[in-house]
Amino acid sequence: ASGQDMLFEISVPDGYQLVTRMRTQNDITGRHTLRWGGACPGANLIDCSTTETKLMRFVNNTGSSQTAWITVGNSTAPGTCGDSVGVWWGMTACSPASIPFSDNFEGVTAPVLPSCWSIANGGSGTALWENYTTTPFQGVNCASMVGVSAPGNDDWLFTPGLSLTGGTTYMLNFWMRAASNTSYDSMEIKYGTANEPSAMTAIILPPDTFHTTAYERITPCFTPASFASLARLVHSIGSLP
Repeated sequence: ASGQDMLFEISVPDGYQLVTRMRTQNDITGRHTLRWGGACPGANLIDCSTTETKLMRFVNNTGSSQTAWITVGNSTAPGTCGDSVGVWWGMTACSPASIPFSDNFEGVTAPVLPSCWSIANGGSGTALWENYTTTPFQGVNCASMVGVSAPGNDDWLFTPGLSLTGGTTYMLNFWMRAASNTSYDSMEIKYGTANEPSAMTAIILPPDTFHTTAYERITPCFTPASFASLARLVHSIGSLP
């Protein structure tokens, strides 16, 4: 299509994920944005990228259908798409995962996260939770993000929905390290009934300025009161010294 940016409005049912990728031609530098919720063009930014091969994902575990918006255009001349920028998208179901649940972020090519994982990009920082190949604990991949100084990050990494039983105690088991002992974010872990920041109301691990450069095993426990299906997250809070 020629003229203005192309904007696609897509209804995503609860329990489904929308996956999208940009395609460009003629050496044009495209721009690809994914948002969801609110009025057009979307209130919640997930990602904005000029990388043609980058896959973006919106996972809807909010309890109701949500609207997602995909925008593609020319990054060097915003508002002019020309006839050389296109977009691909698809939708698949994300059923709640049973316990025990584990994921080592393998089986996909970085920076893509495994299926049904999702992120929320808050704050003013440009860093995102992504799959990295730099210094993983095992294998070739690990989930990571880059810390930034004030006002810093406010970014969330959500697991797929997890089927849990109220009154049962569960233990998380993961390995974590900081890239530097002088440049690091604060991090916390919460859980709630939807994969959006406002729904994450119960604390598993309070904010901690973790800055150990060697991998350390973290094993917090939590007991949900009455939740049957919920998502866990890792929340990176920008607080560099």
